Amino acid sequence: MTRPLGWLIDTNVVSEMMRPAPEPRVAGFLDGISPQGIGLASITVWEVLNGIGRMEAGRRREDLSARFQGVLDELFRGRILDWTLADARACARIMEAKRRRGEPLDDHLPDAMLAGTAVRHGLALVTRNERDFRSTGIEVVNPWADRQR
Repeated sequence: MTRPLGWLIDTNVVSEMMRPAPEPRVAGFLDGISPQGIGLASITVWEVLNGIGRMEAGRRREDLSARFQGVLDELFRGRILDWTLADARACARIMEAKRRRGEPLDDHLPDAMLAGTAVRHGLALVTRNERDFRSTGIEVVNPWADRQR
């Protein structure tokens, strides 16, 4: 990583920005926080690639794959956070705390891994999925919601 980061974006935000006409509130929010530094976790890259890999072979899959590679190259070069031992420890602590609260993330491991990465780096998370990230120790902002930071 070469630049300072303030924000981590979830897979649903990446997917929205890859749409031909992204939701204006989401695009506007990202434009507004861009100077603070927006990054991706390697787990998010995996989620997007895994989703593309589940698609039937063909033009749509190829186009989406190329579009995502363009996003990685143009917007996130040097700003992808690899999964580390420290992230794994943070993730395990979050999963334990959520389990004890009766809100297990066992069926949402990618979200737990993303939360661990955000906690370890002190980053706020941009996502539509507020519920799974509740009580994880990270700030969560939903750019689809009317309220904004």
